[in-house]
Amino acid sequence: MCWLGSKKLGKGKGILITIDETQAASHDDLVAIATAVQHVITDADESDTPDEDKKGVAIVFAGLPYMINDLLDNEVTTFLRRALRRELDNVPLPDVKNAFLETVADSGKTISGEDALEAARQSEGYPYMVQLVGYYMWQSTQRRGSNVITADDVSTGVSDALLAFDDAVCAPALDGITSAERLFLAAMAKDSPNPTQVGDIADRTRRSRSWVSKYRAVLIKDKLIRPAGHGQLEFAVPHLGQYLQSL
Repeated sequence: MCWLGSKKLGKGKGILITIDETQAASHDDLVAIATAVQHVITDADESDTPDEDKKGVAIVFAGLPYMINDLLDNEVTTFLRRALRRELDNVPLPDVKNAFLETVADSGKTISGEDALEAARQSEGYPYMVQLVGYYMWQSTQRRGSNVITADDVSTGVSDALLAFDDAVCAPALDGITSAERLFLAAMAKDSPNPTQVGDIADRTRRSRSWVSKYRAVLIKDKLIRPAGHGQLEFAVPHLGQYLQSL
């Protein structure tokens, strides 16, 4: 944070710190950074420097909800609970399809509406998966030296995207949960990609209904699962159930 004392920063200027893929970062490092930012903000607030002359600092985290929740729940970084929070919902598949069509066209390539829709379906509208599928199907076409993204390119792109998604999202998601939460998810994974009856989770885990209700609420809060109709649950993260099955 010594940058704020640099003469290169003019009056009223500051520093924006951005951290992407928060779920893959060290929790201790994130707490240390957030704590340092808190000290800088506190020192600035307590100084008699006019607001227009202060050199501010702002921080932006982006990552999976469960990791952000852990950071917000940390007793050392309680000031982060005042942060402005934005959660990305799944993108409607027609919008994903249109985004693929427009982006591919802008890159000088073409893709049929049918193949763009299939790519959208495979992404499940999950923002990061949309990005990965688009990138890898485009790369598949590049390797062939073609300007046309075919159904085979979409298939290859989805396969490559899933490998990257498992490493970047599924593995860190499971590393960040408790053994009880993992037991709950493993019980659900037996039905993946189909929804799971809540009653089956109690039977498979040999736990009480109250235990199931407790961890159901925790995992829904962390956006790892979601309701899928009366008495049913499904994974909110694409491929997480299949990833659990592979372990």
